[in-house]
Amino acid sequence: MLKILIILAAAGCAVSAVHTTEKVLRHGDELALEVPERTEKLQFISTNGRARIIWEGKVPKGQKQKKVSSHATFNHEGTYNLLNAGNRLISSYKVTVKERRKDMKLVPGETLNIPLEGVKRENATLLFDKGLSVTLVKSGEPVARDPYYINRLTVTSETIYVRNVNVSDLGEYILKDSKQRTVSKTTFTLVERQSPTWNKKALIALVLLVIPVIICCYCMCKFCCKDDESNTATTKTLNSQPETTPMCPIDPSQIYPTLPVQGQIQYHPSPQWNGQPAVSPYPNPVYPPGPAGLPAQPPQLNVPPNQCYPPAPVNFNPLINSASPGL
Repeated sequence: MLKILIILAAAGCAVSAVHTTEKVLRHGDELALEVPERTEKLQFISTNGRARIIWEGKVPKGQKQKKVSSHATFNHEGTYNLLNAGNRLISSYKVTVKERRKDMKLVPGETLNIPLEGVKRENATLLFDKGLSVTLVKSGEPVARDPYYINRLTVTSETIYVRNVNVSDLGEYILKDSKQRTVSKTTFTLVERQSPTWNKKALIALVLLVIPVIICCYCMCKFCCKDDESNTATTKTLNSQPETTPMCPIDPSQIYPTLPVQGQIQYHPSPQWNGQPAVSPYPNPVYPPGPAGLPAQPPQLNVPPNQCYPPAPVNFNPLINSASPGL
């Protein structure tokens, strides 16, 4: 008898040691459970007490979560038990699903979007409550007989659209499933259309931020230009050299005439004055005067004047100046 009591106490402690986690989701949220690697079965017990195995197998290595549904609905409320290979309980989750509430801001003329939040289209019912409840959609089809809603309601597999909303559409939109359970409640408020022009305060703030940046850039550019000019001037000063006059090639025959050959008379060119050959008032005693009709000095030779050195003086005769005193 004592052994039996001990075994029952151990079993009670083991059962009480199982951890139960509560998860509260909004209708349409993703339902995923954390599963350890030793989990081989996932048992679901609904709110009405029905139990069934919804998954059986081995958890892939490295996988920590098991996705049950992309959109949680009221049908997913209940208890989820994680079992090992011996059908022993590892851990459990208690899931509760609540309705979703949404508040939107729209501009007059825009479209109101009401997601189905996991409800099938054929099970969706939409009510508009503005003191008096009006059915807009039933079993997935627009049923509003009011001409005001004709051609303004559109139902797809995921969303109900109410187009071109205005002040008369203000109120609460209630989405229900096939069992008339409230899935979501949507309300919206109308706001003025925002002007495409910038707000004055934002524009002033932007200007105050941009002006210092422009001034800094201008000062930096000016400072850099001054540095470049000073560096260029310094480089030119260091590398400057005195200009020199290019030396022209010297032809000795243009400066000093050759000595006369014995028995031959040579004439020296003389500079021209006013277009006429200049005649020295002192005839050269070395050379006799020319025949009658000829000038005492021969005409100018066709030799280009020297551009690098000035011509010799009129009375300069190299033979006389260089002759020895005995001659």
